[in-house]
Amino acid sequence: MPASASRIDPLPTLYVHPDSSSSLSVMTFAAEAKVALDCRVIDLFAGEQAGPDFDGFSHRQPVPVLVDGDLRLTEASAILRYLADRAGLPTQHTTCASSGNRRSP
Repeated sequence: MPASASRIDPLPTLYVHPDSSSSLSVMTFAAEAKVALDCRVIDLFAGEQAGPDFDGFSHRQPVPVLVDGDLRLTEASAILRYLADRAGLPTQHTTCASSGNRRSP
């Protein structure tokens, strides 16, 4: 490859199941933020999450899982933050206590 040619990085791979609410939230965000992903459906009902192609990503074998090079994220909230950062969108982390919206005892 010539030095002037740019290297094309592979797309991050998102492993999902369409009946998983966590998967749906990540897929919806990625679509709205126009983040390109290689989405692969893991058939939870057939036990694919325990198969050799998916085993090793996570001890609990949940979906969604995002793999981007050596990075593996297995929590939807972490995946959403990563995708927001990748899309250049601001991320905010607020809690009830920090925003002053405390629940009554």
